[in-house]
Amino acid sequence: MKILLINSIFYPAIEWGGPITATYDLARKLSEEGHDVMVYTSDALDYNTNMNIERRVVMPEGFDIRYFKNRSKHFRYFFTPGMILSILKNANKFDIIHINSYRQFQDMISYFILSLLKKSYIITAHGSVLVDGKGQLYKKIYDLFIGKKLLHNAKKIIAFRTEQANDYEKLGVEKNQIQIIPNTIDIQKLPKKGSLRNSLNISNIEKIIMYLGRIDEKKGVGVLIEAFAKIKTNNIHLVIAGPDFDFKENAQKLINDLGIDNRVHFTGLLDKKKKFEA
Repeated sequence: MKILLINSIFYPAIEWGGPITATYDLARKLSEEGHDVMVYTSDALDYNTNMNIERRVVMPEGFDIRYFKNRSKHFRYFFTPGMILSILKNANKFDIIHINSYRQFQDMISYFILSLLKKSYIITAHGSVLVDGKGQLYKKIYDLFIGKKLLHNAKKIIAFRTEQANDYEKLGVEKNQIQIIPNTIDIQKLPKKGSLRNSLNISNIEKIIMYLGRIDEKKGVGVLIEAFAKIKTNNIHLVIAGPDFDFKENAQKLINDLGIDNRVHFTGLLDKKKKFEA
């Protein structure tokens, strides 16, 4: 089958964490199984920087990536007007179109164009669809005019777990429209056990509580730190692994105020190999 995956940002912008990895692994595995896979995405590395990269790249894993110029460098948004014409011209060439975000420009134009063409699509939001965190006014306006229609008109909505499926239902999505499919990991090449401990000088007799994800207030990192501070046993360490999303400074201040800085470790962003080691 010919499959199109649409994402607002993609590899090699791995600092954006889970959604990039999940979509990448999906493209890789579908390609391995003999499908013709194309990824449409922006050339954004982050909100302020675009990548110097070819417009079309054939990956060694067998799938293609089509990068569209991100025209916004000042707003928390990935604006790719060049994608509009390409989706309009090519949508009917694909057997499956899979949207992999929810409140970005790419999702909005995909909804309008695919509705116009009467073309089915599926969607995975890769995160919370509820109105929380930053930009709540924008989220409310988006959901009112576009977001709920984007979900309701999808052929299928993929959730990673029951709680996420419940969030979709709170937005009025029918239960039979949602399919729960957890994210997967490739366990073919397991690393040597203890690599993370060695890098942080934590002995084998000490215990580790690990958070793996974005250092983001809405992820509950602050709640985790406060809960960890209530554990008075000194042989337990908290490891926070992931890129900073404007919360590490606040997290570090909280750690210092609670007097647990000697038991909390930040690793920064982990590449795929080190993530498996962790």
